[in-house]
Amino acid sequence: MRYPRPDTSVRAGRLFVALKTLSDLGWLLPQGEVSSEPPGWVAWIGRLKGGKNGESFTDYWRRTHEAEVRVRQENEETIVREIDRGQ
Repeated sequence: MRYPRPDTSVRAGRLFVALKTLSDLGWLLPQGEVSSEPPGWVAWIGRLKGGKNGESFTDYWRRTHEAEVRVRQENEETIVREIDRGQ
């Protein structure tokens, strides 16, 4: 038995439900500053798996966190300079 293809309104409804679900799950993401140390459960999994190129996951987390903080600070400094020039 072959099922008929859903019409456009059903597809649009399914797309809306999928996007709404993803949007609602967004509250699980961190909303503020992320700690420079990984959460305990993440560090535990990292210890189980091991690291790449001799670098533990905790070291990777710290290194990438510091890089992200530097980029954010540089971006803020750029915005402040542009605002000061515009006045």
